[in-house]
Amino acid sequence: MQKEYRTIREVVGPLMLVEGVQGVTYDELVEIEQENGEIRHGKVLEVDGDRAMVQLFEGSQGLKICPNSRQAQELPRRP
Repeated sequence: MQKEYRTIREVVGPLMLVEGVQGVTYDELVEIEQENGEIRHGKVLEVDGDRAMVQLFEGSQGLKICPNSRQAQELPRRP
């Protein structure tokens, strides 16, 4: 099942803090889609209540955080 969040609160280096998450677990793979269609990938490193810390695989350089471009989606797990 795919989930979408538009609640990225902070990006520092390759780490991203996403708030308001539900049902997110450690080690989940995520996609971050920018308004221009660019997609980056990452993995959930830690979950604390409704917050998740995500490590970006491609880094955060050039990542734009604005109300219209904040998304994180769960990817289907591979067996």
